[in-house]
Amino acid sequence: MMQDCEVIAVVKADAYGHGALKTAMYLHEEHGCKCFAVATLEEAIALREGGIKYPPCRLMVLGAPINHPECFNLYLHHRVETMMSGVEVLESLLQWARSSESRKIAQVMNAASERQKLEKLEIVKSAATLSAMDGEGLGKELKVILEGRKGKAKLISFDKVNDVEKGEAKKNLFFEGKILRYHIMVETGMGRLGLNHNDDKSVQILETLHRERADNNAPIEFYGLCTHMAEAKKESSYTTEQFKKFKVLIEAVRSAGLLIPTVHCDNSSALLTPQLSHWESEILKQAGRGNNGNSLGFVRCGGGVYGQRPQFSFLKACSTLQSSVSNVAVVKEGETVGYDRTWTAQKDSTIATIAIGFADGLPRELGGGKGSVEINEKLYKIVGNVCMDMLMVNVTRTVDRDGNCVDEEYADDGVSVGDEAVFWGPESQIQLCDIAEKLNTTQSALTCGIDKTRVKTVYV
Repeated sequence: MMQDCEVIAVVKADAYGHGALKTAMYLHEEHGCKCFAVATLEEAIALREGGIKYPPCRLMVLGAPINHPECFNLYLHHRVETMMSGVEVLESLLQWARSSESRKIAQVMNAASERQKLEKLEIVKSAATLSAMDGEGLGKELKVILEGRKGKAKLISFDKVNDVEKGEAKKNLFFEGKILRYHIMVETGMGRLGLNHNDDKSVQILETLHRERADNNAPIEFYGLCTHMAEAKKESSYTTEQFKKFKVLIEAVRSAGLLIPTVHCDNSSALLTPQLSHWESEILKQAGRGNNGNSLGFVRCGGGVYGQRPQFSFLKACSTLQSSVSNVAVVKEGETVGYDRTWTAQKDSTIATIAIGFADGLPRELGGGKGSVEINEKLYKIVGNVCMDMLMVNVTRTVDRDGNCVDEEYADDGVSVGDEAVFWGPESQIQLCDIAEKLNTTQSALTCGIDKTRVKTVYV
């Protein structure tokens, strides 16, 4: 790209089903990514507690804040950037910014809760060393641990937060100096979330929030404007109109004398479409800002990270879904397979049972011959209905990539218990995009649907 921008890696919905923490760690450590986006505050907190720390990594929630203004205390505590999804949320943030006493109480309580977690972790770690001790040594070690824990106990009056000395609070409760960054989502045509691009009230509230920080040292910082493209195509006039609307609010905010640190609207499709060039110099440039007076342009890359954009042929979905054959048996001519007896053997047939079902996230709609499985580099049709925990395939004949039966038949194709069965993968004859197209759904809907409490995830 010849545009001045950086990437926000979207790891919401457990990284589209691929594992949010592992994905974020990999992108940060191996590729230097320092900004991640999720859909909910809970997802963000899980990443923070899992090791995605600030600094250096920023975390933002793209979804609307839930239970505001109280939730802003947790956003602040975990250093998570929040999204202003409507005028009501902006007004709620202003209320929160002005409620200094209740905010301080929440800060102390959150910090105390975090300290309790850390102390519990210390005890757990110490317990690991105790397992190697016995007798007098065990007693002495336990005494040291308990005395140390007792020494850390401190009584805090939550009703009188002002009585806690600032120095002590900074030392023991580590909440001093935190700032809540917020972004404004602009509704330009997605019909989902955001402030109207022509709404003067939004700019007025934003000015008030800015004064609240400047005059009263409220712990808030306006950090960006963003919108979301409904269809990012090179020939789309709708995309062009969306961006025009986005620029209206950008200009209104700057006309009010406010600086915009960041702007972002491109998703994966927009990022990968070379004809779309959104971050021209006139959009990013603003007086009184560093980096030659520019705002910083970001692009939000979600599905593209996982190879899930079929319109770009150079991308391949990065995940493989596989199981194994758990049983092989011969079904006699005229016998049926599965619930509701939807498949009848027209001749003696070899049926392999595979340990995966719709409870694992494999779509039930792939049953009845609509879906195929790759075993030993050959494709076999799924027969009968997909069960909750397993499914059956006819291994007496093979099908081509399109799922059509070929003429050659195999009385025994060599399929055995324990053989690997692949349902999709970048190196498989079955691609995730093909299944999505067949079922009239999306690749992300398929990967997000996998139940990882039942399906083991292996990173290679």
